Amino acid sequence: MLGYLTFSIPDLAFAGQRYTVSFANVDGAPKEELTYEFETRHADVWVQTSAPQPGDFISDEWKTNFFGSLNNPQALADADPDGDGASNWIEYLNGTNPTNPDNRDFVIPASLSASGASMLKLDLSPWPGSSGAAALACRWSSARGASYNLQFTDGLQSPNWTTIAAYAGNGYAQGVVQPITNAANRFYRVRATTP
Repeated sequence: MLGYLTFSIPDLAFAGQRYTVSFANVDGAPKEELTYEFETRHADVWVQTSAPQPGDFISDEWKTNFFGSLNNPQALADADPDGDGASNWIEYLNGTNPTNPDNRDFVIPASLSASGASMLKLDLSPWPGSSGAAALACRWSSARGASYNLQFTDGLQSPNWTTIAAYAGNGYAQGVVQPITNAANRFYRVRATTP
């Protein structure tokens, strides 16, 4: 926790009224020549109500970057402005572009490599290994604050996905080398999960 925020609600406020608290120009650098990039989230304060509306956890900077303002209806967490089937909340977790309809949740066979535009994608490429054993380099881009599970299954008919490992997103490409097994078919995927 960085600190506390205290504010006063106007005397004329009535029950059910909502106030939004947001932050501008947030920086925590100890020197003027440095800048630390922080993401902020606004909060809603409800006056005398027992059933406030739940907020979303998408940063204000992300919404402003893609939609110009926090009040744009396309910036809502459950909106899907590019019509790709992934809500803004999922796009935020995945670190993908919510205005680009070429986002997909890819499941690809180990013998193929995914390529494309802005999306959460798993890229698989051969990795010879130091002992001469064949392996795959599994790579994906990550977003800060998100978590990623690398998973595999040996069949897509009734897939039973097994998690190889979980990784914390850091805003950079992540990857792991995975040995190739004797399985006739092995499929891999990477899934973003709620932080």
